[in-house]
Amino acid sequence: MQLETCYVYMVGFCRSLVSWYLKLLVAVVVVDLLVSLFHNSKLRYYGCYFCYIMTASTISVIYMPFLLLRFHDPANILFASQPAVMLARLLGIKWELRGGKYLAKDQAAVITATHQSIFDVMGLLVIGPTLQKAWAVARKEVFYYWPFGLTLWLSGVIFIDRKNGRQSNTKLMESIERVKKNNMKIVMFPEGTRNRKGESLLPFKKGAFRMAIEAQIPIIPVVYSPYYFINSAKKTFYKGKIIMSTLPPISTKGKTMADLDMLLEKTQAIMEEEFQKLKIEIDLKYGPFKT
Repeated sequence: MQLETCYVYMVGFCRSLVSWYLKLLVAVVVVDLLVSLFHNSKLRYYGCYFCYIMTASTISVIYMPFLLLRFHDPANILFASQPAVMLARLLGIKWELRGGKYLAKDQAAVITATHQSIFDVMGLLVIGPTLQKAWAVARKEVFYYWPFGLTLWLSGVIFIDRKNGRQSNTKLMESIERVKKNNMKIVMFPEGTRNRKGESLLPFKKGAFRMAIEAQIPIIPVVYSPYYFINSAKKTFYKGKIIMSTLPPISTKGKTMADLDMLLEKTQAIMEEEFQKLKIEIDLKYGPFKT
């Protein structure tokens, strides 16, 4: 009985937060219209980032009670999928998923994704229904961006210390059994940090490949096209489209740690080739790509 009462209060609390969030969205839409009317590109640039951060924080608070009841459930990604879709429309970002069939397969896998912007996370949330069950790996500093960081931890995100490679590898290895048992996909950004210039991919770290070999699960490369419509130097943020190209899985069956470097180099070469193709496609459709 007490549990039911707590649940009722929890639902009521969440509805109240959702109501305030909808009011915030309405306010943002009005501001967006005013910005468009006066063609103030800098105002729109800062407004879009503010909207993104505010939405992430608000959604984190709204869903936190449910995440406490579903601690580290890999399906928690579905909670934030619809809000991410709504926010993407509001900001004018269109997402195109290619090769979704590779992600939709019910199997354990390591997803190696390119990393250019904080909006990469939005893309993963938008395709949440395709992923179904997924965890991600993030640097430990992200955990301290509350309430967003706390929500990520409750959702199962694995935080690692990039300065302590041994401890990071231990954390990843400890999660292998659960990943395999639940047919989960774990998302990793092998570049290790955001690639702000976007001319070519940054050198890959070994963590994702070490985990894939140890678990004997495939690697699924995901390559984002350039964010041609965002220019941090000029402080412009226009409407645009991002392609998330999913490439065929790379098998690790029978591979050992002796094959780690070869696997890393093969994966990076494949992803680099796809990134350059997407870059050319974006250039042809939307004009010369400028960093």
